Amino acid sequence: MDKYLIKYMYEYVAHYLAVGYEMSALWECTIEQQVNSALTRFTDPLLDGIFNYVKLDKILKDKYKLKIIDRKTSQMIKL
Repeated sequence: MDKYLIKYMYEYVAHYLAVGYEMSALWECTIEQQVNSALTRFTDPLLDGIFNYVKLDKILKDKYKLKIIDRKTSQMIKL
């Protein structure tokens, strides 16, 4: 899991910086601050309460053949 996330994390951060550069939107921040800003895009949907659980359910069902049956205890069943 970590290898998958790290692979796409770097791709995403590079894309974020490239788009920011092309749009002249990086201004006077350090690269470290820009990277932190990019990475908060991953956590903001969770923190803002806008994470789409219906979309998650669909991916679990279609790709992994799993169904969440109890969110409070993280119980799932194989379909």
